[in-house]
Amino acid sequence: MMSRRVCEQSDVLRSSESATSYIRSRIEAARRTQGIFTELFEAEALWAARMLDDQADPPRCDGLSPALSVSIKDVFRVKGHIAHAGSHVFDDDAPAMRDAPVIAKLRRSGAVLLGYTTMSAFGQSSLGINEVFGTPKNPFDADRIPGGSSSGISVATALDITTAGLGTDTGGSVRIPSAFCGLVGYKPSRKRFSLMGVIPVARSMEAVGVVARTVETCITMDTALTGGLDTNFIACSQTQALRFAIPETYVVRHCDEAVWQSFRHAVSVLRDAGAQISYVPSNLFDEVDAVEPLSIIPAFEIYAWHRRLLETRGHLYEPAVRDLIESGRTIASREYARMQAWRKQFKSALEALIRHHGTLLTPAVCLLPPFRHEVEDAEAAMKLNRRMLTFTMFANLADSSSLTLPWQTNLASLPIGLMLTGCCDQDQRILDEGLAVQHIIRQVTGHDTGQENSATLSVQR
Repeated sequence: MMSRRVCEQSDVLRSSESATSYIRSRIEAARRTQGIFTELFEAEALWAARMLDDQADPPRCDGLSPALSVSIKDVFRVKGHIAHAGSHVFDDDAPAMRDAPVIAKLRRSGAVLLGYTTMSAFGQSSLGINEVFGTPKNPFDADRIPGGSSSGISVATALDITTAGLGTDTGGSVRIPSAFCGLVGYKPSRKRFSLMGVIPVARSMEAVGVVARTVETCITMDTALTGGLDTNFIACSQTQALRFAIPETYVVRHCDEAVWQSFRHAVSVLRDAGAQISYVPSNLFDEVDAVEPLSIIPAFEIYAWHRRLLETRGHLYEPAVRDLIESGRTIASREYARMQAWRKQFKSALEALIRHHGTLLTPAVCLLPPFRHEVEDAEAAMKLNRRMLTFTMFANLADSSSLTLPWQTNLASLPIGLMLTGCCDQDQRILDEGLAVQHIIRQVTGHDTGQENSATLSVQR
């Protein structure tokens, strides 16, 4: 079972509701929604909940509910089910014979898996749009997009249908929808969680990630997925130990005014709380814009994985998705190798900057969630997709630990994500720092990150 020590770090509120009753209510809530779940694991979820109820003293790991309910992005192998990756390509495949390792660990930890959720087909967009299985509504404004590609798990978590969501992040696919939906989004280093049994996007840049309403729940998930590795987390309030580096010129150049002003306010709050802020040159990040690694590395890897499927099942791909995947056909192996060599240099330079100045601090996304009508035109959608990856892609290129937290001081406005990016394999540190920043946010806003969201959004279910 999950570490009780970690569970007890969550909020102190406890529920007397049975796990079975709670999970049944979550299934009913999921049924009332559209465009979020592609398949509910109803029988299995209720069975797992009954097993929890049969325990003498089951841990209540999110502090608010009697079970850790988890939504699953539709790319993980789940025994007895077919992962579709947001497409019809795998419709006729046999159900999985075994769970992906991360799914098996969640089951062993006592988590209850509620079902598969929608996503951008094959993770090919950060917009969160899916024309096949439906697109979930942004929980703050139904006329705006939810972000992706892990859109379903994010909206399900924001609406309190599930406690957390398990997704993947190749260029920002966990952190972008987390920012748009007012959540905490956690992308660890690639080797933190196993990628076996996961339909890939671009394996060299990909990591399994988590969305949740609080950092504590991300820690609970991290503990379950690592089997208890690095569980000595503390809710740090000594913010004098926080050191952040901000490439201000780069952030100003890329951000919309509303995001920049909100981010500036957040930085001033952190500074007033005792955090050390350093402003660093933008040269390293300007180089990323010039080199455009995302046009080479993921495109090459995506096409390589899909090549045989395109030959045998090409007619099952949505035309726009197929065209996007096939664009990698023209990339030469030597160009891919050259870009991977550049990527190593970028990682070394970024980690040197972080060690010297502190954790990289930026907005998670440079713009507020676009309206749905803004992404109806294919060319406009492509441009918005590229902009949305501006800050998140750094962590994927450098295999960095990264965490985004919701920042919203005016509940009538949209939240933005405050994103922390550290060095590779500093996953515990980024979560520790996330706890400290969350502590400051709670003091300033007067409510827990995520808790206010679920109450505010309940009318939209």
